[in-house]
Amino acid sequence: MDDGAGNARRSAGGAETLCIGWVEHVVLPELGLRRLTAKMDTGARTSALHVIPEHSGWGESQTDGRTVLVTLPSEGRGRPRQMARLEIRDWLEVRDTSGRIERRPVIETDLVLGPLHRRIRLTLTNRGDMRYPMLIGRTALHPGILVDPGARFLLGRQRLLARRHRLKVGGGPGTKIRKI
Repeated sequence: MDDGAGNARRSAGGAETLCIGWVEHVVLPELGLRRLTAKMDTGARTSALHVIPEHSGWGESQTDGRTVLVTLPSEGRGRPRQMARLEIRDWLEVRDTSGRIERRPVIETDLVLGPLHRRIRLTLTNRGDMRYPMLIGRTALHPGILVDPGARFLLGRQRLLARRHRLKVGGGPGTKIRKI
């Protein structure tokens, strides 16, 4: 079946496959982020969100062990950034693109990617030197998703999707947000 944008197909087994671009707009409603540009990375196992910790590094002394205070990415030029206190669910050691191992806090939040709405685990890191503030790894992608490496933004505008589904944006469980 086609969703009108030409990005849904049936696989050989009859299951519907959603075709997405290697870069898409996503919504993280619990974090108050309605339109964030994300890169799909099927080579990465975990997903990552660019944040700036309010203290240098992720040491236990900078967190209370259960939450961390961070500045979230802006949703575009001229848009205010937000500070949030996020509930830490776990800590992971992740190998970055340079081969270095980094210990990162993990949160759980909702992800909206086109028609897909699911709960994901997300590591927090400073991606300030990267082009896209969010990286979506394979564990966040549904098995019925096909990433087209030659296309971007196949799913269209996420803000319209957020309105259509009347998503409550901001202030999810374990999250306190304020604009800065």
